[in-house]
Amino acid sequence: MMCRTSLLLALTLVATGLTAVPAAYADVTADAALLADVGVASSNGPGSPAPPDAARHYVGDFPDGSEGRAYLRFVLPSVEGRVTSATLRLAVDAATACHPGAHEGVRVSRVTTPWNPDDLHWASTPATTPEGAAIAGHDCESAPAFVEWPVTDIVRAWGAGAQNYGLAVEGDDENVDEGYWVFAASESADLAPPVLTLTVDTGLVVVTRTVPIAPVHVWNGVTTVASLTPLLTGGGVQAEFEIEHDPAVPGQGTGLIWTAVSDVADPGESATARVPEGLLQQGWQIRWRGRDHVPANGYVGAWTGWRYGEVHEAPPRVSGPVVRPSVQKGEVAVTSSLTPTLRVFVSHPYGFTMRARFEVEHDPDVPEQGAGQIWAGLGPAAVTLPEGLLADGWHIRWRVRAEAVEAPLVSEWTPWRKVTVAVGS
Repeated sequence: MMCRTSLLLALTLVATGLTAVPAAYADVTADAALLADVGVASSNGPGSPAPPDAARHYVGDFPDGSEGRAYLRFVLPSVEGRVTSATLRLAVDAATACHPGAHEGVRVSRVTTPWNPDDLHWASTPATTPEGAAIAGHDCESAPAFVEWPVTDIVRAWGAGAQNYGLAVEGDDENVDEGYWVFAASESADLAPPVLTLTVDTGLVVVTRTVPIAPVHVWNGVTTVASLTPLLTGGGVQAEFEIEHDPAVPGQGTGLIWTAVSDVADPGESATARVPEGLLQQGWQIRWRGRDHVPANGYVGAWTGWRYGEVHEAPPRVSGPVVRPSVQKGEVAVTSSLTPTLRVFVSHPYGFTMRARFEVEHDPDVPEQGAGQIWAGLGPAAVTLPEGLLADGWHIRWRVRAEAVEAPLVSEWTPWRKVTVAVGS
């Protein structure tokens, strides 16, 4: 039995495991919501981006030697299950590339980087991948009313966790002049807009929608939320989030801990919201979920499934701060260089990527040489001070702390370490 449902906007599917759920219908067919579509030509430079409200998309090779592509972004419908088929359908206005024996069709590829529909020019077009790409529209007697591409593998890639940056429609080989196609855009007043249709087998749910949380560490099946102020990410332009106590651990508390509706995300990005300080505690067992909002029409999607984890924020580690070159004399390092290298080891127990933040200032015990900061910087675990900052005979001090790249996790500052600059020593 088939059921067709037209949905506006909903959460992107994220694969998290196998779950068997009985369904009222074995197959559900639903149209994804078109979030943005823009046709761009090679003649569109930084000062003349493609018009986002054009009624037609010109794809292929134009008589004047320029080329055209189209970029479309959809939000997937909130139907849980295994995607059995997905089809992109574009209405055709004209097609000089349509003729018997044509060997170049139109390719639809998965976009892998963000793009801004309001500022898209040829040099800023996003990257694509050939994985799952489909070609259609070649070798025809006359222009068809529609062209369809099977994009099941692309939609499944989104469901498996690939970021949904949309689809690219372009000539299969832009080095070969095979003419062009003219497709209807969403602003067309006389032809059907682009449509992405999915068929989902809901008899056995193999995809469960979830809300990613960061930073997170998963080890031996145990999920650790590695921050007291984690960041949650939705699947659309705006999302609502909830965090609750795990009902299996009532001794820690019960019910809602935090809820929020995110700001509207920038074009090409997903909605996010960060948990404020003071709400979560170390060792708490929590669960979280989310649902999409569409400000333009008031649509609110279905809640995702709950995801569970334990809160345990661990600070980064700093060890072995040293100045090179230097000789240690008591508690003071003596360097013979005006551009010494500050070196430290930074790490995190969960394996996050780390960087070091350095501060260098005049020694407050020698105020006649100067006071306050000389230099500060953020970089790898070893930095060389720039030329022109230090002078021979100066007494300085420095300190460092570790910071995680993926999360707002920082260590305490190390104690100040004194250095004497003695060139020629």
